[in-house]
Amino acid sequence: VALNFVAIRAADAAFIHGLSHSARAHGDTLTAMMLDNQNKDALRSQRWTKALAAHTLAHEPNRAVVEDWLEKWVPLGDKAIAAYCAGLPEGSDATKAALDETAAFRAELGFAGKD
Repeated sequence: VALNFVAIRAADAAFIHGLSHSARAHGDTLTAMMLDNQNKDALRSQRWTKALAAHTLAHEPNRAVVEDWLEKWVPLGDKAIAAYCAGLPEGSDATKAALDETAAFRAELGFAGKD
């Protein structure tokens, strides 16, 4: 849960998407293109994580366990996003976009409102 539902998604949102946006905005197309390529693997990983969540939630008692883990790990992931994005020129805008993205992903997994 910590890795697949929180940490990797934080890295995808802040590093891949945040830095890619910043690179494009500042004329660094090479970095943006490399991050676009990395995003292809991130999308594969997201599909895998969605399948893992579906399998996990097929047994309803697992929901409470996962939600407890999310309560522990989401604040740490959010702090990591904020710390990383603070170093980007877009700062708070990049932070908000990344936090919104990770929350939306958890909602897609069936864990809305547990952040």
